[in-house]
Amino acid sequence: MASPPPTHPACGSWVIDGAIARGASLDIALEVAPQFGLKAVDAKRIVAEVGAATARWQTAASRFGIAASEIERLRSAFEHEESRAAAR
Repeated sequence: MASPPPTHPACGSWVIDGAIARGASLDIALEVAPQFGLKAVDAKRIVAEVGAATARWQTAASRFGIAASEIERLRSAFEHEESRAAAR
């Protein structure tokens, strides 16, 4: 398995092929998957699995007794364009 890329000392972001990856996105994750020993097909499968699992976050949170106010506070961490793309 490939080792993770080094972090940039000034900002703590990972340096990937000489570029600093400051944002998080599915496109970046899929692009750099081979650097972590993942084949493209496996990376896409993992994204789909995580997308499907996290799409049900609100139901799971309710089932575990998380307060409605806390669920609302966490909503933006689970419901955004990248999470919708992962669930497709």
